[in-house]
Amino acid sequence: MRRHILILLLSVFSIVALADGVCIDGLYYNLDKKNLTAEVTYKSLGKGTYDYYNKGWDITSASIPETVIFKGQTYRVKSIGRCAFKDCLNLSTVTIPNSVNTLEYRAFDGCTGLTSIEIPNSVNHIGSSAFAYCRNLVSVILPENVWMGGDYTFYGCTHLKSIIIPNGVKSIGYCAFMLCRDMTSIVIPESVEKIGKSAFEKCPNLTIYTASNAVTSENTNSCPYVRMSQENLMYYYPFPTFAKAYVENGINEWQKKGEFERIADWQQRVNEASRQQKINELLAEVQDKYCAFHAQTMKLDLTLGKYDAENEVFAITDPKYGTMYMAVPFDEAPTFKSNWDSKKITPLMQIYDDEVKLSALTIAMPSGKQYTYRNTDAVNYNLAEMTYDFEPVELDLPKTSAPQPQQGQRNITTTKVTLAKSAVDTDIPATNASNPNTFAIIFANEDYKNVASVPFAKNDGTIFQKYCQKTLGIPTSNIHYVENASFNDIRIQLAWLKDVCDAFDGNASVIVYYAGHGIPDEETKSAYLLPVDGDGRYVQSAYKIDEFYQKLGAMKAKTVTVFMDACFSGSKREDGMLASARGVALKAKSGVPQGNMVVFSAAQGDETAYPNNDEQHGIFTYYLLKKLQETKGDVTLQELGDYITTNVRQQSIVKNGKVQTPCVIPSASVDTEWQSWKLK
Repeated sequence: MRRHILILLLSVFSIVALADGVCIDGLYYNLDKKNLTAEVTYKSLGKGTYDYYNKGWDITSASIPETVIFKGQTYRVKSIGRCAFKDCLNLSTVTIPNSVNTLEYRAFDGCTGLTSIEIPNSVNHIGSSAFAYCRNLVSVILPENVWMGGDYTFYGCTHLKSIIIPNGVKSIGYCAFMLCRDMTSIVIPESVEKIGKSAFEKCPNLTIYTASNAVTSENTNSCPYVRMSQENLMYYYPFPTFAKAYVENGINEWQKKGEFERIADWQQRVNEASRQQKINELLAEVQDKYCAFHAQTMKLDLTLGKYDAENEVFAITDPKYGTMYMAVPFDEAPTFKSNWDSKKITPLMQIYDDEVKLSALTIAMPSGKQYTYRNTDAVNYNLAEMTYDFEPVELDLPKTSAPQPQQGQRNITTTKVTLAKSAVDTDIPATNASNPNTFAIIFANEDYKNVASVPFAKNDGTIFQKYCQKTLGIPTSNIHYVENASFNDIRIQLAWLKDVCDAFDGNASVIVYYAGHGIPDEETKSAYLLPVDGDGRYVQSAYKIDEFYQKLGAMKAKTVTVFMDACFSGSKREDGMLASARGVALKAKSGVPQGNMVVFSAAQGDETAYPNNDEQHGIFTYYLLKKLQETKGDVTLQELGDYITTNVRQQSIVKNGKVQTPCVIPSASVDTEWQSWKLK
């Protein structure tokens, strides 16, 4: 009861005084008035350290400030207190300021919503069980010289992939990484002097890379370990750490005065300009060394996928680096496939955003023929999934009473084959339109991990992409087609679009297309886009449509046109509900477009966005494509909206017996001017 009262008070006041501290913007602080410091604490919730019945706050993110002000006094936030966020199951993002130096006992214990966290270098102490049972935690960035000798620090972080212990850390506590079943590597520097018992117990996939003498066969819990010098171990550290050490060592040696060097010569050799030049040389050198090492040691597990004969491209996948598309001429493709097991692979690495990543891949066949993939190459790849409609086979067989036919005679009939494909897919008008300043993102979410698939969504996205290229004249490089987009895929594409709009400074037009599931928040009725890795039961795994529109509306774009082939009632594209526990569709709030934006939505309220099974498209997308086909893209948005709304409303009743009413929603700032906009 007390927690609910506090939340109610927070809706009225941003600062609430409590007996043992202060609540500011939803976070609770204990204040030390003598030292003018504060710590984030759980105590104001009336929550006991071992209160497992309390499933945590409803808090989803926490951005902790460096200072808080209460009654005219400024308090510097120095620590995250004992059990401060314990069992906050929905907490997914945390920002820790550079003022914090301590993460206390069980500070984030049981935060199963956390997937990554960066701990700033100001933190010098991580307490016992600080991240225990953060089961979905995948990556952690630890600070230098931090004390992490406490017990159970990352106990039960089953999805943690790898971790790098910074050089300067002296101890690793008892059971620190026990039950980290998915962890594949840990880097332990020579500074580590002590490793607690069972630190790596029940980590079946773990390999330890170390320069520490503290690592022995007795404390690795049967995990294999590779011992090397600290110099070689540095190659396993992030590039900025490796480069900084390399350049500093190199420049310190270079700027020393030689034994047989005169002072005047040294002064001429070592100056600000020559020093900066040397730093640049060392930086280029360290990039080459770092990339060469990782290219030499990388393990690729390539699988040859299907060949796109139209675009002459093979899909090649690797578990770590994803799918690559390699151009192979049509006449050479069969030989390429038959010799696949005899190939020789040469990777090329480069530094992108301070990370070493695969930039190119050369595959050499026994004949000496080489094929190269580069991640900068523009490529089209379309794997056709053919559906056929055969007429019945009629054979003119000889009757049993007929004479035996002569040797070599055959009674052969022809089977007529009809390719069941929509006319909007095969008859795409090519125009002379040129739209170099138009940019498009196409999300085609069909294969969901936790809920039902969306029939024809990939076909919707693929064909709309072709209309963008051929009919609207948008350059291929301006179109990002994202199949089965995850939550991060959506964020990344919006970031790309923002960068583009910033670069074009108001002269770019934007088209965003989405085919996939949408879901409502059952409490607020707010609408959310559901990524393929999301779950229809949890809006925390989805992308709020208001935030989606807000980000698009804030971009420096001349126009933003959004096509949304999704409904937000919680129903599937076919009959039925996404979440089995929900029996009826909900009437979700439509998002509010912002900026220079107009949104075409496939359905309203509690309606379902249905498929058109005959045409193998969503019914909304089919009529969008149909109008672009009929007009060769030369159509105003007003005309396009009227056509889609009328035909979808009529055909949905005829084909599905259910109402589906598309709508066009412009932002307030575009008034009626959107009606005359065109896509080309």
